[in-house]
Amino acid sequence: MGEKKQIGELGRKLPVDKLIAGDKLFDEVRGNTGGQLFMAGEVISENDIKTMKNFGVENAWVYFSDDMKTRLEPSESSPTFQTIFDDIEKDIDSLRGAVSPQSKLEPPAVSTSKTTFEAPTPATPFQQQSQKKTKQFVRSAKMKIDKVVAGMALAEEVRSISGAIIIAADTILSQDQIDRLVELGITSVFIETCDIPKELDPLRKKTVIVVDDSLFFRHMFAKMLYRMGMLVCGELKSGEEAINSALIYKPDLLVVDIHLPGIDGRDVIKKLRPRLPNTKFLAVSSHKDRDTIIESLKSGAHDFIAKPIQWDTLKPRLLKLFPADQAASSQR
Repeated sequence: MGEKKQIGELGRKLPVDKLIAGDKLFDEVRGNTGGQLFMAGEVISENDIKTMKNFGVENAWVYFSDDMKTRLEPSESSPTFQTIFDDIEKDIDSLRGAVSPQSKLEPPAVSTSKTTFEAPTPATPFQQQSQKKTKQFVRSAKMKIDKVVAGMALAEEVRSISGAIIIAADTILSQDQIDRLVELGITSVFIETCDIPKELDPLRKKTVIVVDDSLFFRHMFAKMLYRMGMLVCGELKSGEEAINSALIYKPDLLVVDIHLPGIDGRDVIKKLRPRLPNTKFLAVSSHKDRDTIIESLKSGAHDFIAKPIQWDTLKPRLLKLFPADQAASSQR
């Protein structure tokens, strides 16, 4: 057997501008909104590095290898056990600065919707072992599993009795995941809550399907929509999946990337638009040339937005798709 490696030989925290395509992530990477961009163990590409920069990521943990020495300063090329834990302490200190150790959890936001959050109840022995305490910097409320609907964001991870993660925190729950929790005997979970501005009332409880072959975009976009009061009932990576799911769920909004493997986004819109007259179609793409925009709108899209998509750009476009007067009339 070979010599056992120390922690300092396995992982190294590097500035993003020192990463190269082919580096393997030692830990997950999260963007400036808190959502997960990449999972631990992923081998990153040049586009992945650009994505990290676009989302304000300054450093990332990667597996250390001998070829890394050629692009590091001499003082950086030999990570040690102590330097690893010095970095961890700095990360912990930054969290302490954001949330005071003496501060208490904020009470759940009062919701004007029909769904009500149940008061905390004693956890079952299974849940006591399967759930961790809610992170203090995430506002959450305990909800009975029969009140949870697809599109809600999980505030804390759910673990099995053996300690294995069943569903990770920050996950936008699908109906299949909710059904799985029911089968496992989970009676309640902690759901992320947020204060939704009154101006976004027309978007509340609108159902959405997000279709993109990029995992990080699907997740980040789904979290953005969730914080606007919308519920993402599906995050899909292909046109085929989009067509099948849209015909089942009949969402209020379908967000689709134009350039998908197999059936591209324009064909998805062409096939679904006649069959889903009440669904709004939003085309997205990193290509923002005139031809791409015109072709997207000709296919039947109600609007087009170029990536990367920011909150201030998305909000007025969604409110235009779902005007307040339309929302009021639908509730009568």
